[in-house]
Amino acid sequence: MNVRSVSFVRLFTLTISLALIVSSFSSAAFAADQDRPWMDTSLSAEKRAQLLVNAMTMEEEVEFITGDVDWNYGFHNNGLEKYGIPELKMADATLGVRIGHPGIQDKKATAMPATLGLAATWNLETAKKYGELVGNEAFNTTHNVLLGPAMDIARGPIGARNFESYGEDPLLIGQMGINVTNGLQSQHVMASAKHYLVNNQELNRYTYDAQISKRAINELYARPFAAVIKDADVASFMCAFNQVNSIYACESDYLMNQLLKDEMSYTGFVMSDYFAAKTTVGSINAGMDMETPGGPNGNLWGPKLVEAVKRGEVSEARVSDAAYRILKEMFEKGLFDYTPQNIQI
Repeated sequence: MNVRSVSFVRLFTLTISLALIVSSFSSAAFAADQDRPWMDTSLSAEKRAQLLVNAMTMEEEVEFITGDVDWNYGFHNNGLEKYGIPELKMADATLGVRIGHPGIQDKKATAMPATLGLAATWNLETAKKYGELVGNEAFNTTHNVLLGPAMDIARGPIGARNFESYGEDPLLIGQMGINVTNGLQSQHVMASAKHYLVNNQELNRYTYDAQISKRAINELYARPFAAVIKDADVASFMCAFNQVNSIYACESDYLMNQLLKDEMSYTGFVMSDYFAAKTTVGSINAGMDMETPGGPNGNLWGPKLVEAVKRGEVSEARVSDAAYRILKEMFEKGLFDYTPQNIQI
């Protein structure tokens, strides 16, 4: 056998070996895809979410929709590694990214102009660029959920959080919110419009009771939120601390089930403000989809919600619907397919 023949045999053997290795990896990948069909990016977000919910037990769904405390982030929700569900790393984002992790840029981020000043420009293109910048910085500091925009109407001149609103006009608030939200969510992060609803003062903010007609709610206070549903596909709403017509916002069937999900046709999810939920059964049956902070401090859901389901006080369908709503938005906004980074700026 000459040298050329030997070389050919070696090359042939090497080719076969490589083919077997590639085949082995391909088989493993195919098996993994078979185990996790929701990871197929060719499917719609709705289909992927439904496949994943169908694979989960009720207890796992409850674990997923119950928040977790991680002081490195504003709000936090553990992922479920078994299903490839990424954790939700949240940051306040009305004036830029609030970084709580000491290992991320020494907890420093770009200080953005107050959004009240942004609204004063009446410039929608600037609003979108504002959102893109904040969203990009969030993604590059490990966050995938931004707790904003703030869509509260600045009704009183001494409102302590007017600076993070877009003023007193519902149309302007809605238009600025649309463009900021579109900018934020273009960076593979989810936005959470807040604070739903009639959250317009800091004095006694955990207990005050806003007495208001349904007409005023629809024509004024809910109008900006309706706008970000229609034209920005906002991922999440945050229900507020206060009461509306003597019912806490995160317990209000009218605000969440009737107005938001039915009349406004909202398909995203509702998370609570920190400790804003007051009861286990009342909050989830009224339409809240995620409890924050959850365990180990709040924890009105978790094991208590599992027991409520077993007692028949909450349906398994309601729990599955909450999990589906969150997962659908995570798939749709790219959280399963794009992992936020820690890029030192």
